[in-house]
Amino acid sequence: VLIRSGVKIFEYRGRRLHAKTTYVDQTVMVGSSNYNHRSLLHDFELDVLLDDPTTLRVFERQWEVDLANAHPVDEEALRRLPV
Repeated sequence: VLIRSGVKIFEYRGRRLHAKTTYVDQTVMVGSSNYNHRSLLHDFELDVLLDDPTTLRVFERQWEVDLANAHPVDEEALRRLPV
C-alpha cells in the first residue's frame, strides 16, 4: 500500500544501520523510539527534535551517503520475501 501510494522504500546494503531518523519540513527527529504503540507509550525511549540549519546539513549529507549504499524496494521484491 505504501509503495502504491508513492512512498519510496530503500534497503540499506552496508553494515547494520539501526538509526531512527525522520526528516520532515526542516526538522530532524533522532532517537531510539520505534514507531509503534509500545515504544511511544510504555518504553523509556528518547527522541530529540533538531532544527539548527548546520545540523540539518549534516543529516542531509549523511542521508545522501546512506542512500548511495541502498537499493530501492519495489512491490515485486516484497512479494519475494518469505512470510
